[in-house]
Amino acid sequence: MAAVTDDGGATPNPLRLAQFLIDEIQASTGITASIGIGTNRLLAKLATRVAKDTNSGRHFMKVTDAQEYIRPLPVRKLHGVGWATAEKLEALGVKTGSDLERLSLQELKREFGDKTGQKLHS
Repeated sequence: MAAVTDDGGATPNPLRLAQFLIDEIQASTGITASIGIGTNRLLAKLATRVAKDTNSGRHFMKVTDAQEYIRPLPVRKLHGVGWATAEKLEALGVKTGSDLERLSLQELKREFGDKTGQKLHS
C-alpha cells in the first residue's frame, strides 16, 4: 500500500492509486486505461474525459475546474444531455455550456420540467 500513499500509511493518494491501477492494467492486459477522479459522479466522468483527451491516463477534477472545462463544451457533449434535449437547447440558442449558464433555473424548469431543468442548472 505504501506505493499509493503519500506517507506510507493506510490512506491512498487518489492520483497515485489511479496511476498504480493504470500501470497494473497495462502490464497485465496491454490495454491503456484512463481514470477520472472527482467528488461526485459528474466530476469523475468529466475527469475521465480530460484524462483521455490529454493522454495523461488520470485526472482529478476539482469543482472549481469543472466550470472552466464545461463552458466551451457543446451541449451535446454534456453528461446526461441526449439528442432530444440538445436539439431543444440549440433551438433556444444554447450551443455550449457557457450558453447554458445564462439560462435561469426558472427558465430551464419551464422548458424542460422540474427534474431535467434542475439537472441542467447544476
